[in-house]
Amino acid sequence: MALDNKIQQELGVDIGKYRDEEVVARVGELMVFPVYVIQWVLRPPIIALVLFIASFFVLDLSLVDYVFYGILGLVLWLIGGLLSGVLLLTYRFREDLSALLAYSTSILRDVVTDVDTLNAGTTKENRGERLLLLYRGVLHLVTIPVAADVIGNKVPLVGGVIAGVVRWVLTVAANTFASKKNGFTVTPTESDDQEPGKILPVYVNSVNRFNTVIQRALEIGIQLVQFPFKVGLIMLAALLMLLIYLVN
Repeated sequence: MALDNKIQQELGVDIGKYRDEEVVARVGELMVFPVYVIQWVLRPPIIALVLFIASFFVLDLSLVDYVFYGILGLVLWLIGGLLSGVLLLTYRFREDLSALLAYSTSILRDVVTDVDTLNAGTTKENRGERLLLLYRGVLHLVTIPVAADVIGNKVPLVGGVIAGVVRWVLTVAANTFASKKNGFTVTPTESDDQEPGKILPVYVNSVNRFNTVIQRALEIGIQLVQFPFKVGLIMLAALLMLLIYLVN
């Protein structure tokens, strides 16, 4: 069952309605790094191109080697520069994504308030599980798609690529967070006796824990996303060294 349908059926709340203009505007304010995307992503390929041109003055190449190295070398240098740019960008946008995930908890409070109003099936036994379900809904159905759209609109040329990377990081973080649900505990509150069917007291007690866990999940997500780029750079460096060895 799709996550939005599951939340709709079990809790009677349409998560999609929280993707409003106010949320889009706030996410746009939090996402500062798109301003620096062009220089962070394009600067390394430009540096790589300069190094590629400079290498012709260092290497002792025959005419055939010039052509061979000129074609393959250019491709390897530029791809390596682009991968380096994206990798550097993942370090740069960590703070923005951290602020974005923290903002998700404030969106969650609005959702929780509606659930408290609309849903009568929440008990002390299931409210922790339902709170986690709501948070997953906020991340997957509001925060992640809105952030991807904002980046796609803000960043020229490579906006789609960067938005895909950000969506990947946030999705991994959200899934990692969901996988830690067994470690989630609900602390009883003084309001339990007065409001036995409410989720809001659990939300209040759980925000700090949510933020701590999701920040750890974000670190894991960024590391997982960076891994293929690091492997790709190592492989490209090995191929480039092999190419230089063959033609020099």
